[in-house]
Amino acid sequence: MVNDNCRRLSISSVNLENSVEVYLMPTIQYSENTVGCRIGDEIWVHPKLYTEPELYHAIVGHERKHTKGFSVKDITLDIVNDDLEGHKKAYWKFMFKNPKTFLGLLPISKIGPHWTLDGTMLGFSILAAALVWFLLASLL
Repeated sequence: MVNDNCRRLSISSVNLENSVEVYLMPTIQYSENTVGCRIGDEIWVHPKLYTEPELYHAIVGHERKHTKGFSVKDITLDIVNDDLEGHKKAYWKFMFKNPKTFLGLLPISKIGPHWTLDGTMLGFSILAAALVWFLLASLL
């Protein structure tokens, strides 16, 4: 039985529709503004992510671990991020091939029809701004 919410895709010899992630997944949606993102019951991935099956599985596996809302578990998951271990070079290569994906690193971004506020990135942005403020204040 194929989940009607999932697109049936087959790339060369890799058939992703039979993947465990696809069957157990909430709805998979597509957005060019991110490599991967979970918003409630939807997981958003870049439409070209299927060209990199190993990276696809790492990203989707990571997004499945996120909660539907926002919690400390989500922050810890993004900081530790063991899912991309061994795939970081492919991740950054994919992002540079698809520069629009860098928009997903902003604290506020548009993923599909949703405007999202990423608490983890907001926290990092506030820390970075405070560090810059502290450095500039100490230099002047």
